[in-house]
Parts: sequence; C-alpha cells; structure tokens
Amino acid sequence: MDLGTRAGRAEQGKRIEAAAEAAGLSLAELARRLGCSRALLYQYISGQVLAQPDRLQAIATLCDRSLAWFYADQGESLPAAERDAELERLRRELETEQLAFERSRGRELVEQLESLADAQASPPDFTALRRTCERLVERARDLDQPERLAAAEFRLGNACYALGDLEATRSAMSQAIAHYRELGLLGPERSARQTLGAALAGLGERD
Repeated sequence: MDLGTRAGRAEQGKRIEAAAEAAGLSLAELARRLGCSRALLYQYISGQVLAQPDRLQAIATLCDRSLAWFYADQGESLPAAERDAELERLRRELETEQLAFERSRGRELVEQLESLADAQASPPDFTALRRTCERLVERARDLDQPERLAAAEFRLGNACYALGDLEATRSAMSQAIAHYRELGLLGPERSARQTLGAALAGLGERD
C-alpha cells in the first residue's frame, strides 16, 4: 500500500469505511465520535487526504481493529510479534511518506505565494506585497531551501524599504545577505547590500 499516492490512500480509506460498517457505525457517527467533520472523513476515504497516525489510531479503537489492519494486507492474521514488527515498520514508512507529502504541499504553497508576489509587484502594491513576502519567508524557511529563502527575504526587504520601514528593511536584507553569502551568490548579495546601505543611511548609520 503506497500511501504516497492517492490510490494507496484510497485503499486505506476503503478500510476505514469497512471498519466503520463492521462496527455498526455510520460515517456521520464515526466523524462525531472522532470530533472531526464528515467532510474530512470523506477526504480520508477518497484518498484526498492522508489520515494522521493519531486519528487512525482513534478510528482503530472505535472500530475495534488493530492499527496494523489499516496498513498491512495480512492485517490481524499476522502473529503478534510479527504484527508488532510490521506495525513499527509501517509507522516509520508512514512518517516518511507524511513528511514527503507535507513538503510537496509546502512547495506548492511557496510557488503560489511567489506567483502572488509577482502579481503584487507589478503594478506595485507594497503593503500587500509585504504581507505576502512575510508568509513566503516563513514557508520557505520550513522547506529548508536557502536560495528560495534568501530571495523571499530580499523581496521582503525591498517591499519594506518602499514602505519606508527602514528597521524592517535592515532585518530582512541582513538575513538575505547572510544567506546569499553562504550560497556564494555574489550578484544578489551586492543588490541586497545596496538596499541595506540605503536603509542604514536613512537611519543615520553606516554599513
């Protein structure tokens, strides 16, 4: 069962649905007992969203199933020791797949924010651009992509400078410069230093 694909998640979703039916629970009742919306439960079943381990454990408890049953083809027919080992392996596999899924979603969001920032820059709406770039910096940092993060900090610094917020400009550009230096990107670093120098001059300081 490849939970990194929608087909794999849908297969697990069928097991959730089958477990609820065997336990005599409607999906609406199961959602109520889980404390989640029916819409979210339907997303689990369709494979659109991967059920978190703690949520799946709650489903297993309510439906009187082992957690391993939702992952392994053999399910509860496995001997106890083998089932426990399989469950541990599946948990590790799930964590890896969940991380990959979240990072994929994170990259999509960063790309959307970058496109939004492009649109807000021409014609310029610096207030909106600043808000977008602040979100972009946060998300790019989560992805651990230094070049993307540096570019987001650079855009944020320029937006802050255009708005006359020189302290925020100094903060964003200083971070961008540090990242560009680590990456060996001299051209962008020089551009960031120019804006930083202008901000420091406005603050009565020197670079």
